[in-house]
Amino acid sequence: MQEALGWGHVVEAPCVFVNSMRVGPSTGMPTQPAQSDLLQIKAGSAGDYYPIAFYANSVEEELSSNGHHFNAAEESLSPVILLADAFLSHLYEMVDLEGITMDITPRSKEPVEVAKGSSLERPTIRWEM
Repeated sequence: MQEALGWGHVVEAPCVFVNSMRVGPSTGMPTQPAQSDLLQIKAGSAGDYYPIAFYANSVEEELSSNGHHFNAAEESLSPVILLADAFLSHLYEMVDLEGITMDITPRSKEPVEVAKGSSLERPTIRWEM
């Protein structure tokens, strides 16, 4: 994930990563909460960038601020990290979905057009016998 975050900052790719932190699976405590990835998010990749990270307090806050996370990614043209610990990830909570409104920021960059014959174009595979 760290290489993808660093590369996302280099190429100015607006995207949202969700990181649900817990104690490592090899410790025998896979359901214990932890905040072990905070330093990794802050300075885990090579390069001179300042990551945008959000840490929600409840399931309702997590859902209601999703539009804000994607807007922050579009406006900054960089990856945004949404953090949660194991308690929040395993929590069941009643949320009023009708009461959630989101304002969406339009994309600031036009989609890249793939030129005919470029390496990004899907190749045609022919099988001959």
